[in-house]
Amino acid sequence: MKTNYLKRYIISSYVLVWMLIIFVAGAAILVFHAPPVIMWIVRNLIA
Repeated sequence: MKTNYLKRYIISSYVLVWMLIIFVAGAAILVFHAPPVIMWIVRNLIA
């Protein structure tokens, strides 16, 4: 069976970006009580 590496790469990179957005920007909001504009900046830098 042939593995489609491009499809696997796209899905894994998409999941990685969303995990970084959730954990990094979410931690900035919850732990450091950052304002929403900081979360917006961090989210855009990661994306």
